[in-house]
Parts: sequence; structure tokens; C-alpha cells
Amino acid sequence: MPAYQVCQNFFRDTLAPFHKYRQNALLDATLALINGASPTLTSIGRYLPGAAQVKNKIKRVDHLLDNESLHCDIPLIFKGIINMLTQKLSLCVIAVDWSGYPPQEYHVLRASLLCDGRSLPLLSWIVPSEKQQNSQIQKAFLDALAGPVNPKARVISYLALAENILRHSPLILRRTVLSTVLNHFARTYRSMVLVY
Repeated sequence: MPAYQVCQNFFRDTLAPFHKYRQNALLDATLALINGASPTLTSIGRYLPGAAQVKNKIKRVDHLLDNESLHCDIPLIFKGIINMLTQKLSLCVIAVDWSGYPPQEYHVLRASLLCDGRSLPLLSWIVPSEKQQNSQIQKAFLDALAGPVNPKARVISYLALAENILRHSPLILRRTVLSTVLNHFARTYRSMVLVY
């Protein structure tokens, strides 16, 4: 199974601190999604690899999703993935913005790495709608994002949270070569980009 080996190699360092059973369960669920499962418990269970009966596979996914230790480990997993994706980059272009979430009582605060015309989600928080644009939540989100990003990288972000980013992270300003960044992004993003 090449897809399983690719996932295993890709997530090896990120998942290393976690229990082997949890690693395998996460990799199997990832493989199920790669193979066409929709992001629901039963669909992931049906697409899980292996010879077990479907009801047992669904139960395995149910146990994985109900695992409180896994819920506590989610920030560490995101931190490891962010670090892995940005550690060798000298320039990080990160879009940070609020998005609507299907039930209107929630919004998503998301940071995505922009690379080769694609957007790769790095970190997402689901927040109640009444706390949208809350500066404390944005500050905590930026703290969670800033830690694992390569400290030597130059960072660029969309204007959506510009004011809060500048107030919260003035140290990032020291890492900017303004002329290079503006020339690079003037062609693509026009006035939508904040450099810091």
C-alpha cells in the first residue's frame, strides 16, 4: 500500500510521541479519507483498510473519535505538522482569516500556508459566532501558530487580521525584507497582503 507508506513517512516525526495504536488508527483513518471516504464516522469506518467486519471498523473509528487523550493531543499534532511543513522554508506566506461554518452559530479561524498556487491548512479553530473577531481568541490563535513556525522564516499574512497581528507580534516585523515581499506579491495579491 504505497499511500499508507507515504502517510507513515510523512507523519513519522509528528506522531512519534504518541502511542503506536493511536498512530495506526490515525493513519488508517487518513488512508480511508484518501481513498474516498467522506468525513463522517460511518464513511471512514467503511473505508478503513483491513479484513475486519464493517461494524467493527466503524466501532474502531468511534473509539478513536471519542478518545479524550487524542483530543488533548490535537494541538501537539498540529504543532508538529506546522513545524514539519515550515522548518525548511525561508519565506512563509500564511493566510489567516475567519470563515463561516455550516451551522451559523460557529465560525472557523484558519491559517493556511500558500504554496504554488494552493492553500494548505495549517491550523483551524472552531469558535462560537459571538466570539468572532475577539482579540483574545485571535491572540491565542497567533500564539499557537507562531510557536512552531520556523523562527528564521520571513512571514507574510493576508490583511484580514493585520491590525491584531501587528499589535500582537511586533517581533515578526524584524524578519521582513519589505521590498522583496512587496515586489513578489504586488503581481498576485495586490493590496490584500500585509507584510510583517
